[in-house]
Amino acid sequence: FFFLMIRRPPRSTLFPYTTLFRSGTARDLDIASSEVPAWELAGGINRYLAEANAPATDATAASRCLPQNLRTTALKRLNMALRWLVRNDGIVDLGVWDCITPAQLYIPLDVHVGETSRELGLLDRKAADRRAVIELTEKLRRFNPEDPTLYDFALFGIGRSEEHTSELQSQPRISYAV
Repeated sequence: FFFLMIRRPPRSTLFPYTTLFRSGTARDLDIASSEVPAWELAGGINRYLAEANAPATDATAASRCLPQNLRTTALKRLNMALRWLVRNDGIVDLGVWDCITPAQLYIPLDVHVGETSRELGLLDRKAADRRAVIELTEKLRRFNPEDPTLYDFALFGIGRSEEHTSELQSQPRISYAV
């Protein structure tokens, strides 16, 4: 959806985004066997873009679409896209990819999810980076190993609601570590 609404980029960089919604893309990149599918997918797309644009650009401009430093980035948008593509709730999540399972997904970490998770004692790390995504998702897997991203909308909603945020801040911190 947001991938298709971008201005047409130069050369063949649009191809990976228009085909992202086909599960064949994930199969070709073998993200199903990866412990971190979003980062594997981003790396694969970055490699494809670098190869497709190599004659026309230098190595530093090979991909402007996804982060290059995959060791630290939280990949919020890509984790969100995978959630939509893999989960099937019949409302928002489409469930059109069957090559990976909801159990393999990672929480899309933004400011609201991060703040709420810290208030609830689910996240200790201050930075919203890859390590924080892994830490939070591992804690959520203890509650629901088959679908740790199930809690994404609730954590986001609580963080967006000003009245709930002020209620959370007035409560003592509770650790939900299992």
